[in-house]
Amino acid sequence: MKKGSIRISNKAQVTIFVIIAIVIIAAIVIFLIFQGNRGPGTGGQVETSPESFLDSCLKEDVRMAIEKVSLQGGYLDPEETVNTEFQFNNEQVGKIAYLCYTNSHYTSCINQRPGLLQHVESELYADLNSKIVDCFRSLEDSLNEQKYVVETAYHGEGVKILRKGIEINVDADMVLTKNNEVKKENEFKITVPSKLLDTVFLVQEIVSQEARFCNFNELGYMLLHPEWSIRPPKLLDDGTRIYSLENRKTKEEFRFAVKGCVT
Repeated sequence: MKKGSIRISNKAQVTIFVIIAIVIIAAIVIFLIFQGNRGPGTGGQVETSPESFLDSCLKEDVRMAIEKVSLQGGYLDPEETVNTEFQFNNEQVGKIAYLCYTNSHYTSCINQRPGLLQHVESELYADLNSKIVDCFRSLEDSLNEQKYVVETAYHGEGVKILRKGIEINVDADMVLTKNNEVKKENEFKITVPSKLLDTVFLVQEIVSQEARFCNFNELGYMLLHPEWSIRPPKLLDDGTRIYSLENRKTKEEFRFAVKGCVT
């Protein structure tokens, strides 16, 4: 043996390896116990948050409702108002509501929906309210499957068009009990990203200029607002013009009809 060197016996090496292995195993066991205490096996933490569940359940329905209403001039059922039939490319013939209309020749159209934003909100709500209730009931079922005792008081639901998107608000009280632990939830909110608010504001601007000037300069508007794609209005035989505009980022499209200043 060289001077100054330390030699560890085979027996000592085995003992060190055993100690290290025990420490590693103990650390793993402690970690698993800690994770288990945080997981759905105890009463405190829900496996999936109610908002996440509702978002997953509703977001596709919200997007479909936006598309349905937007492609028909802001209406679920254009039969309820003056409407026209039109076909884009190879699509099926559909009805589009007039948002500015007059039967008279040589006169400008009259705004049919001064409160367009509130109207579109009400149409989205009409399409989504039963689906919101169904998703909330599915949430209850999911929590029951996680062995929670679920008590709920459902008060209603709402739909709002905000700058950041479509907000779904569920007014409900929920009490979750599991392993003698109680968790209370209320007023569930989710937001599905959308530029529908900006779209409605643009539609209102177009309708306002059509009512005042019998015209809207879509090229000039797009130069100032490149986030929008506005097709030249399609002219029908009776003088109706079909507007179609699209947000370039979200690809959300809105169509509506205008009839005025017919020569």
